[in-house]
Amino acid sequence: MQVDQRGSLVVPDKLRFDFTSSKGVKQEDLIKCQALVQEMIDKKLGVYTKECALADARAICSLRAVFGEKYPDPVRVVSVGADVDTMIGAPDNEDWKAFSVEFCGGTHISNAEQAGVFLITSEEPVSKGVRRISAVTGKHAECVLEEFAEISARVAACAGMDNVDKLKECKLLQTRAESATLHVEGKATLIDQLKKIRKDLMVFEKAEMAKKKDKALKDSADLIAKVKGGVEKSVVLKFDGDKAVVNDVLALFGKECPEMAVFALGTDEGNDSMTCITSVPEALQGLMPANEWCNEGMKVASGKGGGKKDRAQGAAKGIAAANKVCEAAAIYAHDKLSH
Repeated sequence: MQVDQRGSLVVPDKLRFDFTSSKGVKQEDLIKCQALVQEMIDKKLGVYTKECALADARAICSLRAVFGEKYPDPVRVVSVGADVDTMIGAPDNEDWKAFSVEFCGGTHISNAEQAGVFLITSEEPVSKGVRRISAVTGKHAECVLEEFAEISARVAACAGMDNVDKLKECKLLQTRAESATLHVEGKATLIDQLKKIRKDLMVFEKAEMAKKKDKALKDSADLIAKVKGGVEKSVVLKFDGDKAVVNDVLALFGKECPEMAVFALGTDEGNDSMTCITSVPEALQGLMPANEWCNEGMKVASGKGGGKKDRAQGAAKGIAAANKVCEAAAIYAHDKLSH
């Protein structure tokens, strides 16, 4: 596959390389690229620089340049592995294809060995026909390997946990592995391991979700029995459950207490997240729109939401502020509906 460079960036904590391609690079090919670069580093190849005539530099058979870019004459050439003068003296030598040679305004190291460890952390599209490889080196690569080792150890430790703790830990590690800066091979390995654990726990997880749903609906039914036909115009609920459970609770209130405004907050300890759904009957929407009520509560937990006057939904990471969210929602409802 023929590709051309479209840009690059080198900063202290990462580097990137943009190139033309109509499709993504396979993981096995990224691993090969990573190994190839590491091989150059391990060989402790020297880094050479020289300003030379543009025409002489362009004649080097392996030279890389950004398509369409205008370069000065003379131009600065950087080579990793072979002296620039030697290359210019024999520009057609096929041996140069084993080294990196390019036009470059700055040199960051004098020997490839200084890069230490090279790890590709992602490969993704940036625009139509252009993709980007991001990577880290040196101490930043070492930090990536340390985090990978830590997560791997925690994944291995799951084998000795009971199903309740194993499921909770697995959910947390999945979120962390997917968001962490890890080398592509390591991230794929962790995600595959965690998916297998979740698959093995599927029956248990479904049973646990069913328990949460049953408890949330029973508690809601008990509350409905107390408030139905009373003077209360709104209710704020908190229970353990995901979005599906929250929706089931809202449906129950909509059937049994259609004239009541409901703020339902579900906490998902395994994913360390909260989901809120608010429902406001037409008679109360002018005083307390559902979307405003939702945002008033969720902002306490740095969450956000969206929706309309009759129904809105919000979410936030973390469950530590769940009680404060409910307190804020209750105060808001009291202020709006007590006049």
